[in-house]
Amino acid sequence: DSSVIYALSRRLPPIKYVAGYDISDFANKDEILAKIKAKPPKFIVILNDSEPFDDLISFTKDVYAYQGLVGGSMIFRFP
Repeated sequence: DSSVIYALSRRLPPIKYVAGYDISDFANKDEILAKIKAKPPKFIVILNDSEPFDDLISFTKDVYAYQGLVGGSMIFRFP
């Protein structure tokens, strides 16, 4: 839920929504997942206090390689 990660990593977000509350309040979850599938980011970080939607978690665990925990957040890398 922190957009600071994009500035620190010098990367643009893969979708126009950068925080979980943006996704839950304004976005179509099917559209978001389709955009991520079409152009998968190299990493997905699931913060320990976030609540990503179930389809995103399933896709991430099925397609991405789990890299470990950093500060309680799960890091996944696209193969």
